[in-house]
Amino acid sequence: MSERAIELEVLRYHPEKDQAPHFQRYSISCPEEWVVLDALNHVKERVDPTLSYRWSCHMAVCGSCGMMINGEPKLACKSFLRDYAGVIRVEPLAHFPIERDLVTVPDDFIAKLANGLADDLLSALCLARECPLIVAPAMNRQMWDNPATRRNIERLLRDGVAILGPASGDQACGEVGMGRMLEAREIAEAVTAFLAPKTLRDEATIESLQPLCWAGWIASATAQVAWTGARTRNESQARMTPATMQASAPPASAQSSRPQRMA
Repeated sequence: MSERAIELEVLRYHPEKDQAPHFQRYSISCPEEWVVLDALNHVKERVDPTLSYRWSCHMAVCGSCGMMINGEPKLACKSFLRDYAGVIRVEPLAHFPIERDLVTVPDDFIAKLANGLADDLLSALCLARECPLIVAPAMNRQMWDNPATRRNIERLLRDGVAILGPASGDQACGEVGMGRMLEAREIAEAVTAFLAPKTLRDEATIESLQPLCWAGWIASATAQVAWTGARTRNESQARMTPATMQASAPPASAQSSRPQRMA
């Protein structure tokens, strides 16, 4: 594999020590076949173990490595280094509070769900569902132990929501304890078991179930990437003048009435 020297400019922020977020640059040599997540892992393992970020499956499935890469919301495990020239700037997802470095905090999701609030895409989908709901929480250990969080979890359980985890272990913020999200494999096994055919009291078997709607950090992170992209595009369009809109519009021959699909 051919290697190249790259410059990673990563946003750093430790709320207990830093007054404001700042950028730190790392110069490393790595294979061009790597993705941005591989480069971040290299930095954490070989250069700076204090760097904090989230990732899980490395297969563009879980969504936990959602970040802003050169100003666009991307999955770090799906963003190849060969597609970027010059300095690669990595920041946490926009429009969300920062817990530490590249780690954002969807800290109010469980509270919103428990209290019936729907002020974003994810919570609205959860409330408007006609299917079972599973929540896989992930948060700092102090947040998990907080009585308010415990009350919200108990309310969700009473409402029939299934809770997966959390587990105890190393956390993205540097803490160790209860609140770590289950591994992707464990969640997949639990969801598979949940969807398995079940027997009713009259011994009839449910051969098919409604599609499962489940949420938690994995689903929340994926929704954050999509929502951040939509909001970023809307803000860019809001700044466009009629002149720039006309200049940027494709010619009539290139336009199509066919619905566009977002990758």
